[in-house]
Amino acid sequence: RVSLIAGIVLLLFGVVGVSWLLATVGLALLIGAGVTWYSADRSADALEQPWPFPPDYRTRAEALARPIDPTPQRLLPPDEKSKLIARVETTPEGLSRLIAEKPPAWPWAVFTSVLVQRRNALQARLRHVVSGYQPHSGIPALSGATYSQLGHHVLRTILDTVTQLEGFMLSPAFTGTLGTDEDSADADAIAGLANRLMDYHQTFLTEAETCLQTPVEPEARVFVQDLGALALAPLVGFD
Repeated sequence: RVSLIAGIVLLLFGVVGVSWLLATVGLALLIGAGVTWYSADRSADALEQPWPFPPDYRTRAEALARPIDPTPQRLLPPDEKSKLIARVETTPEGLSRLIAEKPPAWPWAVFTSVLVQRRNALQARLRHVVSGYQPHSGIPALSGATYSQLGHHVLRTILDTVTQLEGFMLSPAFTGTLGTDEDSADADAIAGLANRLMDYHQTFLTEAETCLQTPVEPEARVFVQDLGALALAPLVGFD
């Protein structure tokens, strides 16, 4: 149990903090602990409680259950001049209008609008995935040993995707498209970057769903919830 939790904590901080050394060490501990722990019948483990979320991490995970509302929270009426600045749009119609009118700061508003719309379109799935272990019906339950192999694949995919995401955001295509002057900015290219970024987000969501919605035998359910908390880290990072 100690090795399992240590692996989860190291991998969590490695992914969130982008420290690949910590992530690699955590992954090794996690795989080893998972295989060892579930290789024998440990029915008493079913009575244990899952790893508790750190308070700040839990608060950020709870936000996944709610749609993003980019409307500024104001105590005073907005200044008339603020209407000249581009705003994030939550509808396709609003986005089309933003691209057509091109108010000041429109490239970043277009980029963020696509992110928000793609993210909010997945709201039902995000709410489901932060509901904990919710297995699909009609599928045979996996043993703990078999699930640990699935967990290894999920975590490997997450780490590979984080690496790809980092490279994408540091690429000349990404920095060059968003770093151009407003007069020469390309709305289609900006929207394309945002959509590619959200493709990575969707991959993270799919892996978290695999982690939390695969049926398992009762003795493995604590392990599922621990891995699920870890698999949510990239989604929390996006929000």
